[in-house]
Amino acid sequence: MILSPLKKILFILPVLLLISCDKDFNEIGSNIIGDDHFDLVPDVTASIVANNVSTGAVQSNNLDINPLGIYTDPVFGKTTANFVTQLELGTVNPTFTVINTPIEIESVRLSIPYYSRLISTDSDGIKIYELDSVYNPNVSKIKLNVYRNRYFLQNIDHEPDGTQQQQRYYTDQDAEVNAALQPGDLLNDSSE
Repeated sequence: MILSPLKKILFILPVLLLISCDKDFNEIGSNIIGDDHFDLVPDVTASIVANNVSTGAVQSNNLDINPLGIYTDPVFGKTTANFVTQLELGTVNPTFTVINTPIEIESVRLSIPYYSRLISTDSDGIKIYELDSVYNPNVSKIKLNVYRNRYFLQNIDHEPDGTQQQQRYYTDQDAEVNAALQPGDLLNDSSE
């Protein structure tokens, strides 16, 4: 019987695989370290003290995620997070074509991104999402106050030596920013 080259390979390959198998199973790292874990003994005489230490002010502009609201933790206490932004028109010095009528802003839309995941989509294409960045959503309500603030947020910080760098704002500047508020600056007076 004469075998073709392909049949020879198919006959020899299983034989080589059987011969090359190592029947002695060795676990990597076995017999190197015993059960004594390098003879480490726990130190029961040392006492460990842990404290919460305030880190001070941190830079708060250009964050990927901006917290908003008030959260009270039973251990760490109350945390208040507010948001200051500056609006600008899409074009410089636009021309409005309303004749003899004072120009007045009727509405402003504020979009606050949250992490969410899609729960379902109904037959009309309306999507329902679940927010994962809202604490205790069953009892949480949002009371949002929007104020006109006369504090100017600048993009560039001009140093005394003539150099320029990106302006930085920090979490301890609330008093400075809120000092620019004036009576009557509350913009939304809805009871909802």
